Amino acid sequence: MTPLALLTPSSIGSVEIRNLVIRSSTSETMADEDGFVTPRYRALHQALARGGVGLIFTGHSYVHPSGKSIAGMTGVHDDDHIPLLHRLTDAVHAEGAKIFCQLQHAGSQSRAPEVVPIAPSVVPNRSSAAPPPRRLPPRSPR
Repeated sequence: MTPLALLTPSSIGSVEIRNLVIRSSTSETMADEDGFVTPRYRALHQALARGGVGLIFTGHSYVHPSGKSIAGMTGVHDDDHIPLLHRLTDAVHAEGAKIFCQLQHAGSQSRAPEVVPIAPSVVPNRSSAAPPPRRLPPRSPR
């Protein structure tokens, strides 16, 4: 790929992007204590878009309160989060970029003190200092 090809419009599925400059998912840790998007979080993504990034992947966002990994992580588990997530998306789109959200559940790797980790088994995660997880309930047969 030539350097100019990076600046060529492209698409990912049906999503048209202005170029192939893609900001990979990183942990911003800029949400508030309840996982809501803050002005600082929105300003970061808006600045990336203004700077010419074609597609931004947000940092990991927890899909359930039991899946929060660390303080400052963005939550997407409740409809109350939608208005600020929508403002974030609008701010990025206004600068000509697109934004995708990385969804995540920390499982046994949660380091958030308010979270009791949950995982498929009660085996402690040796890669984190988290307490042993509680067992995920078995799935009911259909």
